[in-house]
Amino acid sequence: MEPAVGGEGLLLCDHRLDGHWHRNRLSPIDPIKALFWSAVINGVVAVPIMAAMMLVISRQQTMGRFTGQKLLVSLGWCATAIIAAAAVAMFAFWGS
Repeated sequence: MEPAVGGEGLLLCDHRLDGHWHRNRLSPIDPIKALFWSAVINGVVAVPIMAAMMLVISRQQTMGRFTGQKLLVSLGWCATAIIAAAAVAMFAFWGS
């Protein structure tokens, strides 16, 4: 059996003994649309998670001797700001 991607969703193709391909639907969801929406959700959810991580690693009383170095914390906040700007831009230009 081979998985195949069609316009009808994820399919499972099976070459039976009769010599014909039979298509069985595994899911009605289009896999490309599912991949797109999972990336959108990932990009939006990543911002508060990254901000929380940056707050934790920059606190001396929380991390002790494992507190993030200034360069690491700076780069982490820059990455968080870039992802936040990308999420805001995505919502701002969504219908355009």
